Amino acid sequence: MRLPRSSILPVLGLGIALAASGCSRAGTAENSVDVAAAASRAQSDIANYAAGPERHDAAPTPSATATRGPTGMPMAAPISDDATPAHVVQRYTDALAARRYAEAWALWDENGKASGMTEAAFAGSFGKYATYKATIGTPFDEDAGAGQRYITVPVVVTGTLASGGPFRLEGSVILHKAADGIESDDPHAHAWRIRSSEMKPRPATSVTAGR
Repeated sequence: MRLPRSSILPVLGLGIALAASGCSRAGTAENSVDVAAAASRAQSDIANYAAGPERHDAAPTPSATATRGPTGMPMAAPISDDATPAHVVQRYTDALAARRYAEAWALWDENGKASGMTEAAFAGSFGKYATYKATIGTPFDEDAGAGQRYITVPVVVTGTLASGGPFRLEGSVILHKAADGIESDDPHAHAWRIRSSEMKPRPATSVTAGR
């Protein structure tokens, strides 16, 4: 490993000083050191080293990168599989508001397939919204049967359109998961995921979500 310049220069300087000292003690001995020649060689070594490329012993620290989905869109940390239905829908709408479309798409059932769109198409469908803010209501109509469970979460979304002007959506988001004891190849089969959405445009004076 090559020493950094800041370390090599003092060492070479010390070599010159020792050479001069040794010559003084040797006097007129036959094998006395030629101080001028030694100094010349040392100065040449310094010049050659300075002309070489800068060396660094430590490897550069890699920059942090955000977790991203298959299409490169940013994602936050995965949601816990024991999250409540209201929490899942809140996380979903928060992801949409922050334009973390890969994260929102992944909260649909069957690893996004229940949305009926690819991840890229899903992201493109939200391009018309400039701002997006949701109010989550109280879940209701939980249903269990045939090894499956469903629950409904009311949602109101308000914001502005990219083309200008406000918008308002109201409707229900249906979530699904497999009942306890049901085997599945899907690692998230027993976690609440979005099965369908009935969000529809509503007048700005419509009532808010809640039940």
